[in-house]
Parts: sequence; C-alpha cells; structure tokens
Amino acid sequence: MELHEHFDEIHPKVLNFLNDNEEKIIEGYEENDGHPFQHVFNSFLNLFKVRFPLVTNSEVNIFRYFFVEKLQSHFRKELQDSIEVCSQTYFGNYYITFVKINLDPKDVSSVYAVKPKLDNPRTAKQHGAFLIFGISPSLFTVFGLYKPMAKFNLSSG
Repeated sequence: MELHEHFDEIHPKVLNFLNDNEEKIIEGYEENDGHPFQHVFNSFLNLFKVRFPLVTNSEVNIFRYFFVEKLQSHFRKELQDSIEVCSQTYFGNYYITFVKINLDPKDVSSVYAVKPKLDNPRTAKQHGAFLIFGISPSLFTVFGLYKPMAKFNLSSG
C-alpha cells in the first residue's frame, strides 16, 4: 500500500467515517450476502467520496485497509461468540459416554426442547427437556389441523 505523506490527517478522517457507519457497514454486508464484497465496499467508498471530495488513491488504499479490518474484527467476534455458545452446550456425552456429539455452530440458532413422556421412569428421573439442535420448523396438515413437525438438518454430522 502506498502511504500518503499526510497519513496522520487521513487516518482519523477514515476511521471516524468507518466508526460512524459501522452498523450500516455490517448490516450492508450481511444483507447483501449474495453480492461480492466489492459491491458493499464500493457503496461505502462512494459515500466516503461524497463526504470527502477529491479522494486520492492512497486515501482509497487506507480506506480499504480499515474497511476490511472493521469487517474482520466483527466476524472474529461473531465466530468467537458462536464457539463460546457451542462450548457451553457441548455437555451431552458427559452423561452418556457412548454418544458422539457433532455440534455445528450454525445449528445452535435452531434448537428445540422436547419434553419427555413421563410414563418412562428413566426419562422421568432426568427432570428436564431433551435439546435437539439443527432442525427447522415445518407444518403438516392432518384432517385440516396444523401440527408442528421438525425437519432435521442432515448435513451436519
């Protein structure tokens, strides 16, 4: 990256702009999931150029560097949060050693709690619900009534 001789002047200008628009940048990137990174970057670069006309190539390079850094830090935090949630829920084989749990972080967002039938004394002693990860809700019709049905995510595991 070509460093500008007035880096100390440009640096705060770029950082202030990115900090002011941080939520919009993250939302724009997540909403445009199907679009390439360049599309989101260009839209915010154009906003930056509107606010600060006569942007040089070195300012664009500095903008690109901090823009990417802003997104990377956001996604690192998101990934760390997912890992922490998974590590907090990874307790199943503590009680049942022969069960191998293969928990995908994206499955944590779709969890169902299933209440056990109390006619089985072994499950009645467990005092709680069974958690099922990685399923999505769906409905099916029986005699005109909607009944909840779970669709399993078979891709993980």
